[in-house]
Amino acid sequence: MTYAIGIDFGTESARALLVDCADGAEVAVAVHTYESGVIDEQLNGVPLEPEWALQDPADYMSALQHAVPQLLAETGDHPGNPTMSLAARLLEENGISTVVMGCAKDIVEYIGVPRLLFSDFPLGNAAGRPNDHASQRFTLDLGLHLLEAAPAPRTTVQSPLRWSDNPDWKLDYCNIERLSPEEIAARRAEFDAVKAQGRQLKEKAGVLRSQARG
Repeated sequence: MTYAIGIDFGTESARALLVDCADGAEVAVAVHTYESGVIDEQLNGVPLEPEWALQDPADYMSALQHAVPQLLAETGDHPGNPTMSLAARLLEENGISTVVMGCAKDIVEYIGVPRLLFSDFPLGNAAGRPNDHASQRFTLDLGLHLLEAAPAPRTTVQSPLRWSDNPDWKLDYCNIERLSPEEIAARRAEFDAVKAQGRQLKEKAGVLRSQARG
């Protein structure tokens, strides 16, 4: 499973696109509008010639820094998500150390993150058991220790915590073969509705922009 992020730097905004390299399918897209816009009147107080149109290189950097987080917001930010792993690699390339806390070991290791704290829990619970402060504190401490002590790139540490003494939860959790077509359709509709509502709230809060010219 391989993914790629492409950045299109347009006239007034940059578009970030996440695609599945296996079939070219679009996974997510995000847009960031340049703060300076198009510079067509003056540059540092000096009037520009007619029909000149310049751009601030700092806008490119800002767009890149905002585009990946917007993709995360668009696709969901559980650590098994490939976008999170790609974001970690981008941050590392810019000198910011990271630890990915995840429950999908195969996906995250395949992409190749610098440091992975793997918890053998259901997806979405990489920070510890819900409402279990001791579990969450232990997981956080383990992640910070990994950040300090990882001996080499692509280091994986598995948390000793267990979701349940009975491993049967793995048979039922997200096992589509155990769901009827009606149950699958109902869950898909519920997921799509929640995702649409979340996007509307983010657009309203200014986290995402519904439209922008490129």
